[in-house]
Amino acid sequence: MKIKRWNATRWLGRDACLTTFCDALKYVLDHLRSSTSDMSLTKATREQAQELYNAITKYDNFLFFFYYKEVTAILAHTSWKLQYEMIQISDVGRYITILCEKLKASYPRSATLPIKLLANGYADQIVRDLFDDDFDV
Repeated sequence: MKIKRWNATRWLGRDACLTTFCDALKYVLDHLRSSTSDMSLTKATREQAQELYNAITKYDNFLFFFYYKEVTAILAHTSWKLQYEMIQISDVGRYITILCEKLKASYPRSATLPIKLLANGYADQIVRDLFDDDFDV
């Protein structure tokens, strides 16, 4: 797996980083799960694998990865549009207004989860695919 660098100021970089992480997560979790019972590994390594697996699969953390990925995908798309070669000043305000309205409608402040997912929208399916009834809620 190629490591992606998290860029604090570029939404396109954040989206690429989270996309790679979320796409690889099933394989990472499978590896951690098998490492916890692999007796060829040291006890400390097996315990670390279990701790990391538990941390990643905590309900809040797991949903954060996928819902934040949705937000970064939306922001990356707008950021990409703002970098068009032929962009005009009047386009900037319009793109930002559209982005704000989209985010306000889908992620209201009073809600704990988004109303609907806008980018790939597969967070709920991923949870079911990976954990069935075994998910720590």
